[in-house]
Amino acid sequence: MTDTIAIVLAGGTASEALGSGPKALVPVAGKPILLHTIAALEDAGVDRIFVFHDTETPLPQVIGHRPVVTCVGRDGDQREFAAGIRFGLQEVARLTGSDILARTNLLFISCDAPLADPDDYRAFLQAFVQSGSEVAMGLADANVVRRQLPGRRLIRIRLRGRGDAAVQTAVCLKGALLRHDGDRLHFAHWSPTEMDRVEALLKAAREHRKGGWKIPLLVYREVLHRIDSIASASRLMRAILWFALGRLDLASALNVVFDLSGVRLGVIENEIWRLNFDVDSAADLQFATEELERRRSLDRATA
Repeated sequence: MTDTIAIVLAGGTASEALGSGPKALVPVAGKPILLHTIAALEDAGVDRIFVFHDTETPLPQVIGHRPVVTCVGRDGDQREFAAGIRFGLQEVARLTGSDILARTNLLFISCDAPLADPDDYRAFLQAFVQSGSEVAMGLADANVVRRQLPGRRLIRIRLRGRGDAAVQTAVCLKGALLRHDGDRLHFAHWSPTEMDRVEALLKAAREHRKGGWKIPLLVYREVLHRIDSIASASRLMRAILWFALGRLDLASALNVVFDLSGVRLGVIENEIWRLNFDVDSAADLQFATEELERRRSLDRATA
């Protein structure tokens, strides 16, 4: 696989059930959870890996010398989710260069997905290339995920005429959307002011995530800034009406996003249930450990 950059989100602390401390360093089957993710990405043939982490976390020492891995430490306000992503992307654009980004696909993945294997990442990235999208999120068949991960809470999207899909944490985007200009990061054709608004929206949505009904109101308020024609206003109002009636299908929603942002947003439908798994509890940790030990036993048996 060529011209691929993986961005691993490795900030934050673990829950008390996982022993507290940096989540990226929680041990799973004998080594930090982050190292499972990095090893899978390396074996998948990713050209370069950027790890976004809190500055005080000693991830560079844990990772050691790996030619394709670059650690991007963030502190202060840059540790906040939306600001941290923006700062990290600015560093990626600065260190990589526009000429390389123009032909590169970026994969975002959380550090705490130790079960995803190299074939999963290869398949996901290949599906992104074939999708023709500029930005795409992963969706897995919810029934497949339920069979593999019974009892796990899923973020679901209803697809018109089909069953539910479970939202994955994996996201891909075209590197050509990023441009580094002096000290500022540009995304697509958006101005820095528009990016400031998006960052503020993401921060507000994250703060209100326990009150789910508030998030659509925040988004509605923001998209009003993006309406520049009667056609855009009409499509937005139709989408709102369909949503209220329970008739809004995913394709229509994506079209509205394109109208308002100019970015071709798509989905990557797959059955890679391992991309729906992350370690959030002691039960998750036990499941991951048992699954990885099972794989090791199979590898030994077939060696």
